[in-house]
Amino acid sequence: MRSRTSCSGRAGRGPWRTGVASHADAGEGLEGLAEGKRYKQIAADLGLAESTVRSHMHNLYRKLGVADRAHAVLLASERGWI
Repeated sequence: MRSRTSCSGRAGRGPWRTGVASHADAGEGLEGLAEGKRYKQIAADLGLAESTVRSHMHNLYRKLGVADRAHAVLLASERGWI
């Protein structure tokens, strides 16, 4: 199993700075979405279940106030997170 990095270990970059994401893998998930990966591919990269990634990403969409992955990637790109 892969070790987790605390949010404080990634301070100053991405949604962690604004307190939007509570999980370090959220940034990696956004990067995967920006690369056009499906949840299944992102899950394999992170060593997580697809349902876990889907759940985390949908929670992130809600926190960001976006409707879908395209809007999440656009917002993250505009804010310089990815």
